[in-house]
Amino acid sequence: MIELALSRILRALGRLFAYPILILLYLLWPIVRIKIGRLRASRIGHLAPETEYYLCEREAGVHPKSLDLFYYISPICNKQLGQMIERNLRVFRWVSYLDRANRLLPFGARHTIIVNRDLNADHTGILARWPIHLSLSRAEERAGQEALQSIGIPAGAVFVCVHARDSAYMNSAAPGFDWIYHDFRKSRIQDYVPAIEELTQRGYYVVRMGSAVNERLRTTDPMIIDYASNHRTDFLDIYLFWKCRFYFGSSAGIWGVPAVFRKPIAFVNSVPVQVRNSRGLNDLLIPKKLWLRREQRYMTFREIFDSGVGWFDHSEQYDRLDIEL
Repeated sequence: MIELALSRILRALGRLFAYPILILLYLLWPIVRIKIGRLRASRIGHLAPETEYYLCEREAGVHPKSLDLFYYISPICNKQLGQMIERNLRVFRWVSYLDRANRLLPFGARHTIIVNRDLNADHTGILARWPIHLSLSRAEERAGQEALQSIGIPAGAVFVCVHARDSAYMNSAAPGFDWIYHDFRKSRIQDYVPAIEELTQRGYYVVRMGSAVNERLRTTDPMIIDYASNHRTDFLDIYLFWKCRFYFGSSAGIWGVPAVFRKPIAFVNSVPVQVRNSRGLNDLLIPKKLWLRREQRYMTFREIFDSGVGWFDHSEQYDRLDIEL
C-alpha cells in the first residue's frame, strides 16, 4: 500500500512540474521546435522496426526538423537494442509526464511525434533508400565474433537465423492474458527440420532463434544450433540477426529485427494470407494453407481473396467457418 501511494504521489508531482515545462515549450516554438514521441518497448517486433522507420523518415525529411524527446511506454524488451536506440534518439523516462500533460492541452498535437505503426510493409521503400541507423559499434562487433564461436559457429562461417512462432513468448510476456486468438499463427519448429537440414547440406550453419520457446529443437546435426533453448542473451539476439545471411521462418514480430538490418527474408507459414509481411523487394513468402474441413479440400487463392478470409486475424474467425490452418 505504501509503495502504491508513493507511486501515485510521484506521478502527481511529475504532472505538476510538466505543465510549466510545457508552457516553456510553447514559448520556445518560434525558436526551437521541441516534440515528444512514444516508443512501444515491450515487444522487439514493434520497437526495432518502428524506431528504424522513424530514423529513416527523419533523414528523408518526412518529419520537419525539431528537437525530439522520446520515452518507452513499457519496460524495454531487449537491453542491447535499447543501447542502440539511445545512440540515435534522446530517450528519458521523465518525458512521459510531458507527454501526458501535452495531450490534455490545446495545440498539443503539434508537439507530438507520430511514429509509423505499420509493421506489415515498407510501402514507400524507405528502408532500401536510407542506411541502417540502428547499427553495432566496433567494440560490439568484436564481442559478437567471440560470442559466435562460444555457441559453436566457427570464425568466417555463414549462418541463417530460423524462427517458428509458438505461444511461449506471449504467455511469458503477459502471463494471465488469454492469447488463444493468436493460435492460428503458431507453427512447430520440428516441422522445419527437413528444410533446416537442407540448409546445412548447402553449407550454412543454422541458428534457431527465440527468447522463449515451447519445445527444444530435436536434431543430431552439429551445424544446427538451438540458440533459443541453450544460449540466449539480449546481445546475441541482436548480433545474430546483424551477421546472418538471411532470416527463414514465420511472421512473428521477431522478423522486424533482420528487416531493420536489411537482411533477405524467406517467410513460411505466413498468415493472414493477404497481409504482406515484408519490407524487402526480394523477400519470399509461403502462406499457410487453409483446409475446408466439411469439403475436405484446400481453399483456392481466389476463394481466400474474394471471401475476405485472407484478412482474418483471430482464431475464432477461422473456427466459425470450420477452416483448419
